[in-house]
Amino acid sequence: MGKVPLYNYTRGITDANIFAGEGNIPCLHLGPHQEVAHQKNEYIPLDCLRPLSKMYTLIAANFLS
Repeated sequence: MGKVPLYNYTRGITDANIFAGEGNIPCLHLGPHQEVAHQKNEYIPLDCLRPLSKMYTLIAANFLS
């Protein structure tokens, strides 16, 4: 996507806790703007929609090919 990824650790519970912890399956969480996620009135800035759509499309195409 032309940007250096931001690697960050956060606390939380997802299915990845089970996949990685119990199944030893590597997991990756990725998504937009961590600072606005999972709080009252969360949102994704409109200028993020196009690059996010491209990112998820490329991931799916790569996985399915």
